[in-house]
Amino acid sequence: MNKDVKIGLDLDGVFINSPPFIPRFLIEKLYKKKGNSLLYRFPGKLEQRLRVLSHSPIMRPPIKPNLLSFKKVQLDNICLISSRLSFLRERTNQWDKKNNLFRYFKKTYFNEKDEQPHKFKDKIIKRE
Repeated sequence: MNKDVKIGLDLDGVFINSPPFIPRFLIEKLYKKKGNSLLYRFPGKLEQRLRVLSHSPIMRPPIKPNLLSFKKVQLDNICLISSRLSFLRERTNQWDKKNNLFRYFKKTYFNEKDEQPHKFKDKIIKRE
């Protein structure tokens, strides 16, 4: 692969599936701020607890074909860019312990400061 080419991948929808039985439109409705399709609201404490539960490795199965294909390819210059909020970091690490994905990336970036997801990803893409 050309050394000047860098690829950034996200977790959700690429390697991690949504919780079973919860439609995507409902997740979007709960997470996004009303009236603006790009802005996400930061959840309160109760909702954070519910989201931590819903992000358990059992509730967020891997997208196995994507995971297996990615592990076989072994490309350089691939970064993981996850805009998951900071309170999900432990659950994300638990998922990785079970699925052993993060070691395949040159760099991993997580939204530790709880920035708006699109702004966080844009900042990392521009930095890289």
